[in-house]
Amino acid sequence: MFKSNFSRYVLTFGFLILISFSAVSAIMFYGVIGYARNSKKDTTYDLAKIIFEDIQTKMTVENKTFRSAIAEFHGDVSLFEKLSKMLDTVVFITDTRGVVLYVSGVDDAFEVPHMIDDNVIDDFYENSGVMRYGNLGGILPHNCFNTAFSITVTADGIIQDKGLLILSTADSGVDDTMEYMLISVSLALIWVFAAAFTALYFIGERLNKPIVTLKKKLEAFSKGDYSVRMKPSGVKEFDVIAESFNSMAESLEKIENSRRNFLSDVSHDLRTPMTSIQGFVDAIVDGTIKPDKQKHYLEIISKEIKRLSRLVNSLLDIVRMESGKLEIEKSVFDLCEMARLIVISMEERLMEKNIEFNLDSENDRCFVFADKDAIYQVMYNLIDNAVKFTSEGGNIRVIIAKNNSQDDEENKKYLISVYNTGVGISEEEKNKVFNKFFKADFSRGADKSGVGLGLFIVKTKLDAHKEKISVDSEYGKYCRFDFTLPRREASDLKQRPQSQLSSASKSADFEKKAENKSEPQKDIDIDIPEDK
Repeated sequence: MFKSNFSRYVLTFGFLILISFSAVSAIMFYGVIGYARNSKKDTTYDLAKIIFEDIQTKMTVENKTFRSAIAEFHGDVSLFEKLSKMLDTVVFITDTRGVVLYVSGVDDAFEVPHMIDDNVIDDFYENSGVMRYGNLGGILPHNCFNTAFSITVTADGIIQDKGLLILSTADSGVDDTMEYMLISVSLALIWVFAAAFTALYFIGERLNKPIVTLKKKLEAFSKGDYSVRMKPSGVKEFDVIAESFNSMAESLEKIENSRRNFLSDVSHDLRTPMTSIQGFVDAIVDGTIKPDKQKHYLEIISKEIKRLSRLVNSLLDIVRMESGKLEIEKSVFDLCEMARLIVISMEERLMEKNIEFNLDSENDRCFVFADKDAIYQVMYNLIDNAVKFTSEGGNIRVIIAKNNSQDDEENKKYLISVYNTGVGISEEEKNKVFNKFFKADFSRGADKSGVGLGLFIVKTKLDAHKEKISVDSEYGKYCRFDFTLPRREASDLKQRPQSQLSSASKSADFEKKAENKSEPQKDIDIDIPEDK
């Protein structure tokens, strides 16, 4: 019971209506009753005052007692009898001792008293014109509003005798008002509840409809149907949810399509070299490939294995990065030397395409503070990407210069640029090159071994360093990637590993080879910041 939100809302809303209506009704009830009682009091007082003034003007007879004067006046009170009956009022006239001389406005069932209690009479004499609520000492069948005025018989301005005018008005009208109010409040409460629950029902139906629709869409979505979308319902709050759902669905649909394309590409990229490796190995084993040709095919197998290794390592990097397990261990190392080592590893590919390579740096050694393995992959992927898309006889240039920025923090960094001539990147694809699994249309033929992860890994690892990377390109002419790394001095490097020293000698050998190339180096017009 009351498990759904709607039922809880109805219960809560109904409870609030009941409490609020009860409070308002109580205030109105007591206000109306108070008003009715005050009106009854005022009417009683005004009537008593009128009767008193009328009687008092006629009490100027000579040598008369109050009793005899009232006896003569008795015949003139027919009007008071009528008023008394209309207003449910009883008029008593007593002498000073409380003996009832006159009674009006009573029915046959009322037993006319002969005397009113002395305490009541004394109180009225002391408090003439004051309103009292009671039964006149028990002579009335129920409590009434009572007031009294002292009547005097005068002669020549001298009081000869006196008596008391008492007027009692029943509060039956107040009771009737209370009964009417209770009935009215009850009917109003029933109507309010009926109207409220009717409105809640239709509102609930309207609100529940988009919820049911959303539930169905989510069920379809959970089953893998990413094409589902929600239409506007007319309810602003749910339209916001629908918009967010549609945005999420579009994003997930794109991710799912990318995942499927990725699985297709990866399956193909894994299957192709494995098929080649298996074919060559089987041919060597069964003697199809002669011993004198085996070295050539073993070299091909080695290349395919390296290709598989790079692919698997890229996939593992993606898994680590997306799971948040990518750890950054910063140290000081020579970025120039790292660039030379990477180029040495690609020497054969550079020579096959007759690509001219230049490393431009302000110093022979440029020390940075970063994760060495991560930056190695960043540099390797960018240079590898440049080699892939540089046309035969083109140029590649790696520039390492101080970042001359107005920002003091940025000024403490190196600006690294990887430039290559070639097809470049179109304006439409500049914002997509760092997306996972993205491959430009022109690259599908030139990069048959890639799956669109290289630049994504580059950006992700630079993001982990809190460094930025940007791309500048003119389609059909050139492409340049720029990023920054924290700069350090040589003194920050305490001790260089022996492996790095031997690598430096290898890089020097490569530079000598580059200098001895038959074709002269081509100048590339790239601005290099001046060292301050």
